[in-house]
Amino acid sequence: MSLTNIDALVSQAQYRGMASTQSRVTRAWLLQNATRFDRVEFEVHVGKGATPKAEWPESTRTQFLHQTQKRIDVVAWAGDFPVIVEVKKQLNVAAIGQCLAYRVLWMADNPGHPEPSMVMVGETADQDVITAAHLHAIDVELYPVESA
Repeated sequence: MSLTNIDALVSQAQYRGMASTQSRVTRAWLLQNATRFDRVEFEVHVGKGATPKAEWPESTRTQFLHQTQKRIDVVAWAGDFPVIVEVKKQLNVAAIGQCLAYRVLWMADNPGHPEPSMVMVGETADQDVITAAHLHAIDVELYPVESA
C-alpha cells in the first residue's frame, strides 16, 4: 500500500481548506506516511450543517448547507479503514473536541464503513494536550517544520 500520487501531493503549495502553516505540517505528515495509506481526501464535509431559511432559493439553500457543514482536514485511507486527521500548527484541546465531533459526524454520514481512527498532527503540543488526546484514543504526531 502506498500513495501513488505522493509526488503530486507534496508538490502542492497549499492544500484545500488549509492555511500555509497547516499545509507545511500536512506535507511533512504525508511524506512520513506515504506508505501507510493508499489515498487521502482534503476538506471532507460531514454533518448536516445549519438550517437555511425556507424562503431562500434552492441554490442558496444548497450552498448554505455546504458552507455550514463541518470540515475534516484530511481523511486518509488504508484500504477500507479511514483515519481522521486534524492539522494545527500548535495542537490544543479544541483539536481534541474537533476530532471527537468529526468522528461522530463521519460515522453518521458513512454507516457502512469501519469506525475511523483519529490523529492530530501539528508542529507542537504540550504534554496536557497529548495526555488528553491519548485518553480519547487520538494519536498525536508532531512535525516541526521551518517557516517559508
